[in-house]
Amino acid sequence: MKKKILSLVIMFFLAFSLVLTGCRDRGLKNNPATDALTTSNGGMTVVKGDYLYFVNGYVDETTLTSKDNKEGKVTRGAIYRTKLQDGEIRKDKDGFLEKDTVDRVVSRVVGFSNGGFYIIDDTIYYATPYMMLDKDGTLLSDRVEIRSININGDTKTDKQVYVTDTHMDDLEWTMYKVDGQVYLVIYVNDTVYSVNASTGKVVGELDSPSSFVLNYEDNYSTSKDRSGDKYRYVFYTRAKQDSDNVSANVSGNAVCMFDITNGNVSVPVNNINNNTFTLASIVDNYLYYTVQTSASLTYCYRQDLRAAWNNNPQDLTNGVSYTSYYACPYGDYIITTNDSGTWVVSHGQSPVFVSEDKIAVYDVYGGYAYYEKSDVLYRFKITNPSINEIATSDSRTPKLTSATHVDFDGQRVYVYTEYEGGNYYLDYIDEITLKQRFVGVFADGETPEAPEQADKYGEDPDVEYIPHID
Repeated sequence: MKKKILSLVIMFFLAFSLVLTGCRDRGLKNNPATDALTTSNGGMTVVKGDYLYFVNGYVDETTLTSKDNKEGKVTRGAIYRTKLQDGEIRKDKDGFLEKDTVDRVVSRVVGFSNGGFYIIDDTIYYATPYMMLDKDGTLLSDRVEIRSININGDTKTDKQVYVTDTHMDDLEWTMYKVDGQVYLVIYVNDTVYSVNASTGKVVGELDSPSSFVLNYEDNYSTSKDRSGDKYRYVFYTRAKQDSDNVSANVSGNAVCMFDITNGNVSVPVNNINNNTFTLASIVDNYLYYTVQTSASLTYCYRQDLRAAWNNNPQDLTNGVSYTSYYACPYGDYIITTNDSGTWVVSHGQSPVFVSEDKIAVYDVYGGYAYYEKSDVLYRFKITNPSINEIATSDSRTPKLTSATHVDFDGQRVYVYTEYEGGNYYLDYIDEITLKQRFVGVFADGETPEAPEQADKYGEDPDVEYIPHID
């Protein structure tokens, strides 16, 4: 009898456990709508709907061991989200994110030398160090794994999309959506690969392009019209071929298009005309490129991707040859360099001097060009380069070893910043004061010590409270 009762009790608890398991909702709730506008894809921060998704700090992947980067055990370097209020980050009086506004979404290392993520519809695509061992037992964390997961962070949906077969500095990759299907496009070992993000299958390979450009869709909307060429093709250049039917006396190279969906290649028009093309970037609906003439002069042009290829364009720098070009994401401004320094050029206008330094622009945000000089972040105003200043007034040290360590969510500029113990976490730069303000969650044992309050705090109303963190 006792055995029968015991069996019934065990069956009851098993049944109850199954009910609880079946009823348990997986993943985060209150996620943004599928068609909510997504801003700032591809970097450390992405805004979708009312949420800021962000990489919670930086990890040096060369210090990882096989015990690290385990799902569910990563805080620093993971992807978190915080709910915005009227577009603003909500913080408590101690400078931390309000607890009821912040959640961990992806508990893997995404903040590292090749880190970053995209949100396409209801899916997050992210880069993380590859944590497998080779046959000799060596950890392969210098390679990069691209993974996808539902935006609610349900680990059951977390899967591998692609793994690089070698280490790459400043890995180039982005996500395309063509005819309803999402593709990863990634450049590894002098080859551009197109990968079906649902199956992980490589559907196209482009070997050894002499130059190429990817379309980085920073601002993504489900309902956006993606019928244009920039949403389907990778533009690239290659050497002249016999099939081009060009006279042997004609030199130069060809601009071609690589179809992301199947790897097919086409040439827009016969554009081989003694000039050497080098593709630079896609900005809005324009493909920017440079042409080196037979006299070794380099000029900058752009092609409207909504129109037929123009073999006789007007140069954008008013007949002046420069050595480098950076097309700004608004207006007709181009940041150029030559032996005299850095200039801002607008078509039809005289060049405006910026600096004697040859500035390598990280990116352009809010009308300012940001760049690094002697481990300090600077910025200058595009329309008035005489405003050239340090971009942060804070004493905390930002990590500026790569352009990918600076990001912009449409409102705020972000940097990785060194805190106590040499640990890097995410800060945003206050647009008014230029102070860096903490965004994130400290891992156990990495929270800075609270400051001592000033004398007479609580007694003298003029003595202000000192936040734990700014």
